[in-house]
Amino acid sequence: MGQRMCRVTIEGKEFTYQAGTSYAEILSDYEKTYKPEEQAFLVMVNGRLRELHKQLKKDCALERITRRNPIGYETYRRSVCMLLVKAVYDISGTDHDEHAVIHFSLGSGFYFTIEGKRELTQEFLDRIKARMRELVQKELPIMKRSVSTDEAVDIFERQHMLDKVKLFRFRRVSRVNLYSIEDYDDYFYGFMVQHTGYLKDFDLCLYDDGFVLQMPERFEHTADMTVSAYRKIFQVQKESEEWGKRMQISYVGELNDRISGDGVRNLLLIQEAQQ
Repeated sequence: MGQRMCRVTIEGKEFTYQAGTSYAEILSDYEKTYKPEEQAFLVMVNGRLRELHKQLKKDCALERITRRNPIGYETYRRSVCMLLVKAVYDISGTDHDEHAVIHFSLGSGFYFTIEGKRELTQEFLDRIKARMRELVQKELPIMKRSVSTDEAVDIFERQHMLDKVKLFRFRRVSRVNLYSIEDYDDYFYGFMVQHTGYLKDFDLCLYDDGFVLQMPERFEHTADMTVSAYRKIFQVQKESEEWGKRMQISYVGELNDRISGDGVRNLLLIQEAQQ
């Protein structure tokens, strides 16, 4: 018997596809004449959000989620962050001594620093950017898989991602979804684009002790590198991080350690004293 056929309605137009066809394949037909910035990163299928590698199962109404949609925009920014940390992972060599650390948002981008022995220079930043461009050109798939929490901890220990090791030691569920680009694995809370070819619009610039990964606003097509307007906001956020470092709660895993060891009451008393 042949494959069951399903009706797919996109923006008022009806199409027919075999069950098992990926949403990526459906969109590749529908979006042939679309500009890159108009392409969808995700789809809403009968009201449920789906990544493009998922497959058609039954008749459905399909809504395209592009960068202009708030969900699509956050998916784009999340995916570019993974592209960046993957590039640093590649450049750092077999020992992977350097790590890109995301701190907080700054305008439409994010402020990062590099942890490791290497000094952050314009030359090093240019190498990171060049590697990111290479990964974009290759259109590498961003793969998703479910692994046990114990396996995830082992992976993050091998990649020297100690913040995630601490985080997952407090995780109560037995499995977790990881994303990977080639040999690099990471955990992100939210969906990702299907492949690196979607991630063309970004830029990097040195800023303070680190650098800014800048991305376009939702309705723009190029990354605006004007970050000087956020100087006061930057200083407040940086000072807040310094407080966290002094209290040894720079990230959620450390916060969990402090609460389980000292109790939340002692932590609040110390925070109030500093305030």
